[in-house]
Parts: sequence; structure tokens; C-alpha cells
Amino acid sequence: MVRGVRTPPRSRIDPMALIENEAAIQASVVELISTLLGNQLDVKRGELILRALNIAVRNAHRVRFDVDEREMVREARVETEHAARENSRMKR
Repeated sequence: MVRGVRTPPRSRIDPMALIENEAAIQASVVELISTLLGNQLDVKRGELILRALNIAVRNAHRVRFDVDEREMVREARVETEHAARENSRMKR
């Protein structure tokens, strides 16, 4: 969990959505409060985020993201269109 760091331009997940443990959930609640008080987020959207955080709290004791780090994906392979065509041609 990294707070106060800019979200990379091509990031699919906002840092506020990283709720992998209780500490991260609490940090997200604090960030949500700060965002709402600064009028940077409308109340309706804040309510939806708060509801999602409530679900995360209820599920936190059942979820483990670090169970088997040996099998955790560390890097995603991105294929170019050319490489994908070559791979499909080779499989035929």
C-alpha cells in the first residue's frame, strides 16, 4: 500500500482501492473522509465507497493475499500483436 504517491497514468487500480488488509482499509477510510471534507468527491459516490469498504471489513478475516508468495504473479507478460499472430500460427 502506497499512499501519497501519484497513480501511474496507465494504472487500472486507484491506490484507494488497495484494501488487502485491515490497515489498508483503515487508510482508505481516512482518505475517503479527507476527500469528502475537501469537497473533492460527491456524497453519493462517497456512500458507495464506504459501502464497499464495509464489505471489505466484513471479508478481511477470510481473505489472505500472501498465502503462497511462490505462486504469486510478479510480472505480466505483454504480447505484441505480431507475437500473438506468430504464436497462433505455430499452434496450427
